[in-house]
Amino acid sequence: MSSPRSLDPFSPFERVLHFGERHGVPIVIAALLSSTSVHYAFAYASTIVEVQFKDVAKVQCRSGENVQVELLARARFGGFADATGAASWSTDNALVAQSAGAGLLRCLGQGDTVFRATYGGRTVVLPVHVDPPIMMVEEEKKEEPPPPPPPPPDEKPEPPPPSNTPPEQVQPNTTAAAKAGNLLTATDDAPKTGDDPVSFVTDPNGSEYGSGTVMKGGTADKSKGGPVSTAPPSGSGSVAGKPPPPPPPPQTGPDLSAVPSLPGGKNFCNGYFPGDADDDNGFVQVVIDVDANGKVTKAVVVKESPKGQGFGKGARSCLLSGRKINPGLDAGGKPAAKSLTINLNFTR
Repeated sequence: MSSPRSLDPFSPFERVLHFGERHGVPIVIAALLSSTSVHYAFAYASTIVEVQFKDVAKVQCRSGENVQVELLARARFGGFADATGAASWSTDNALVAQSAGAGLLRCLGQGDTVFRATYGGRTVVLPVHVDPPIMMVEEEKKEEPPPPPPPPPDEKPEPPPPSNTPPEQVQPNTTAAAKAGNLLTATDDAPKTGDDPVSFVTDPNGSEYGSGTVMKGGTADKSKGGPVSTAPPSGSGSVAGKPPPPPPPPQTGPDLSAVPSLPGGKNFCNGYFPGDADDDNGFVQVVIDVDANGKVTKAVVVKESPKGQGFGKGARSCLLSGRKINPGLDAGGKPAAKSLTINLNFTR
């Protein structure tokens, strides 16, 4: 199929046809009103043999969006020409979608209908399916948990009250000293040769032992008994009955967390102003997810004003185009993924 051409308003044949299509005048009368080549007008009136939509078989949109459709017409002795502006347009269900003329379809409510175009006495229809608009509840901002409270100060146990009772005097154990001879007494019963060590015997009862040093051939009564020491062993460590102090609490610095921000503020997406918008100003509220690199990974339109003029679509196209924004920061000041709600302004 050859490339479509625009209808020449100065062509005598097409001028007659356009006059008849737009003003409802029969082709014969339109031809008589024309000042050139009346007999060609009758021939051209029957030359439109086919009309078809350009590069589209079905329209699928959401409520509030606009879709532009083009129509092509083919004459008997020529190629396809653009007939979008000269055709008549309509829909079967005005609650689902309506025609705005010149191939522009306004999607209004959820459902199915057809978009109809009539030109040169020939009609074609295009199936239309409209989905509901995206309705998202604004996500709650994730707040950092508060730092844990500092531990309570150590509580030192109160010292015991002073006692008037004198300390107990430890008496030397003379009985045990007397039996030291049975504990370690050198014996001369066993024969000794060379450097054999001295043999000792123990107390046969195994109940008490003396203190002191017993020489070979000596007895326990030659040794001196001594008091038993009750002092605690020297050295570092915890005192019995008192646990070691807990470690000091970790040092906590200032909270450096921050939400992502747009370079240029609310006018960040002004370069994406929709070309088919009727109003000169627009407002869009969007919930976005931003990764640690400043890339928007998700954008959901929450509010759009005015509706149905493409401002919400332009905002999503801008935010998901890969443009980097300032990422959010965690409590330590490092880039982190975060979600937030932003407002965007559009000005023509």
